[in-house]
Amino acid sequence: MTKIFLQKNKEYIKDGVIILLFFLFFRSNVIWTYNYFLQAASYEYVLLFLISLIVLWVETKGKYSFRKESSVSRSIFLIFFGAILVDLINIFYLHYQIISASAMIIGMYALLGMYIEKQTWKRGFFIVGIIALSLPFAEHIQTFLGFPIRLFTAKIVSLIMGLIGLISVSDASVIVTENNATSIDVPCSGIKSIYTGIIVLLTMFFLKRATWSLKLVAVVIVYFSLLIIFNIWRVFSLVYIYDVLSFPAFGNTIHIGIGILGFVVSTYILWYLIDKYTSKGIEQSDLRTQKERSYKKLYLIVLLIIALILDTSYVIFRADKTQQIQSSSIVFSVPNLELQEMPFNHQEKLFFVNREIEFSKKYTGETKSGQAFSLLLISSKSWRDYHNPELCLQGIGYKIDDSKIMQLANLRIRKLSLNDGKDTVLYWFVNKNKSVMDYSERVWEGIKNSEQVWTLVEVGFQGSVDLKNSDIAGLVEYLHASVQLL
Repeated sequence: MTKIFLQKNKEYIKDGVIILLFFLFFRSNVIWTYNYFLQAASYEYVLLFLISLIVLWVETKGKYSFRKESSVSRSIFLIFFGAILVDLINIFYLHYQIISASAMIIGMYALLGMYIEKQTWKRGFFIVGIIALSLPFAEHIQTFLGFPIRLFTAKIVSLIMGLIGLISVSDASVIVTENNATSIDVPCSGIKSIYTGIIVLLTMFFLKRATWSLKLVAVVIVYFSLLIIFNIWRVFSLVYIYDVLSFPAFGNTIHIGIGILGFVVSTYILWYLIDKYTSKGIEQSDLRTQKERSYKKLYLIVLLIIALILDTSYVIFRADKTQQIQSSSIVFSVPNLELQEMPFNHQEKLFFVNREIEFSKKYTGETKSGQAFSLLLISSKSWRDYHNPELCLQGIGYKIDDSKIMQLANLRIRKLSLNDGKDTVLYWFVNKNKSVMDYSERVWEGIKNSEQVWTLVEVGFQGSVDLKNSDIAGLVEYLHASVQLL
């Protein structure tokens, strides 16, 4: 009886073993990838994407079908093998979890290719490939694309406010209001809806079988223009109700509600335009032999077992190595200088969630001549655990007047003049052996050696400061020497 059952259901059993081994191998990446997507796209937009996917699937019911029996082609096997290999290389040598997450997504889609038609799978692979390869850059997309969009939005909102007679609302005030009224991340303001919109756009192309044409390019431009317009409307409504009508309690509700409404309306218009103005491709089916399916599945099972053994061996090795390291609390002090530690606020604490920060503190103090200053220290092995300090300062409402590289003895630092000379910030990055004064240099150093701990040192003053002043220069040198001892 058992033999008959196994013989009858052996293909399903093999499928189950493959899926189980796959998720055992990528077990540490599933939750991490989910949380990372929420950071890049936010919970509300991910939920909307899933709803859009369900609606689209129902709307296209009958046009797509799963195989009656699962099948593995050579291309599926090679892609699956490549995903496993990339993950193992990353585990042993690179140690960037985002690479493992990207490999897992591509591997999952390779598995899905066992169950859907070949042509459908091929078209979908282009979309999944873009999503997976965008993961390592999602955070930088937020910073280097999201932040310019945020500044542009703030300028437009400030202009609209001026046109209706509220000339006191500057673009810097818009950014400050947005920070205070909502739980927005520093470089965000619309990029989450755009990032999710890209995924929805590609998925809709896939399900609607849209083929590239000038009309389709026009549809894409209209779609993203709508997302940006609705984002400007969201920020304008937020600032108007928060600053003009003085209803701060409604800030976050308005931020989320209008953002969702704009996303839904834009997506519906996209759906309508693709249906009405773009041409559709024709799906083709393919057949594969029983011998090919059985043979390749056995290969997949053996591959996953070997990968799982290697992964488990490395985890045990790392655990033994970690037990030899004695943990100790880091205490920072500067000779002949009294520092008072300050607590991080709620938004600052959110920045450190899911990051491998080794040391992070805020202090206030005074120089020998009595000039007050603030001090921020953030230590980490990963360059991804910092934002560019200049973008962060602009993100919390500061206007950068000037940015200069300054030389102090053997130390180069960057000096920022803020808000028409009302504030000054000095910053640099330092490890035990060297220092750099530019964020891009810090990124490059992290790529060359991912095990080195670097510390961001950021010192703020009210008013302008002269680095030729021995008091200020001495403070910088004392701080630099003390941080190198961390």
